[in-house]
Amino acid sequence: MAAFEFVWINGSLHLSAVASIGIEDAALNRGYGVFDFLKTKNGIPLFVEKHIDRLFFSATSMHLQMGYSKQQ
Repeated sequence: MAAFEFVWINGSLHLSAVASIGIEDAALNRGYGVFDFLKTKNGIPLFVEKHIDRLFFSATSMHLQMGYSKQQ
């Protein structure tokens, strides 16, 4: 059983049991990526604004473009 039911990869949500990335992906080959977690309670996301702020800060620190605005 996976630790997380869903994962977000390159702009789309996947079941973690079948999620994958290609062998040419920069995250795999060079370690480029931001890894963050969002706490939920009874399936409801908690502290979403703080999570998004943290995610954008991490991406900016690594000079990675998000592809989405905070509002999106």
